[in-house]
Amino acid sequence: MTERELMAALQVSASAIQKWIGLGCPYRVVRHRRQFDLAAVQAWRAANITPKPGPELAQGRLREQHIRIEEREFKLAKLKGEYVPRTKVDKYLFESGRQVRDGMLALPDRLSAILTAERDAHRCHEILTREIEDVLGGLSRVDAAWRDGAN
Repeated sequence: MTERELMAALQVSASAIQKWIGLGCPYRVVRHRRQFDLAAVQAWRAANITPKPGPELAQGRLREQHIRIEEREFKLAKLKGEYVPRTKVDKYLFESGRQVRDGMLALPDRLSAILTAERDAHRCHEILTREIEDVLGGLSRVDAAWRDGAN
């Protein structure tokens, strides 16, 4: 293969090939011209030429730095107590939902006799509103317990 064919095959410049020849790239002379064996040149290049860092390497390094920064930020947040394990959040959400469900389901049993005896619609509305607010207000007690680390 000629020097031009080698340049095209490896997508390098003539000056790069000249530099490689100076560094020991294998070739043979046939009729006063250099001839190259592509496989031999590729093997020599892999063993002797370090590729220049390209954009892929730079992007990889940037991603790696980003991951290290995120890891440090996570560890710092954990030390500051800003990190909450997912299992704890899941448990909190379950407990909160259960408390609301139980409170709402208990309303008919608690209020049916009271509301049946009440004739004033406005008074019925007040009773229902107060009871619903009490059920939902229970969430703040759950929130305080979780904030204080009870669970």
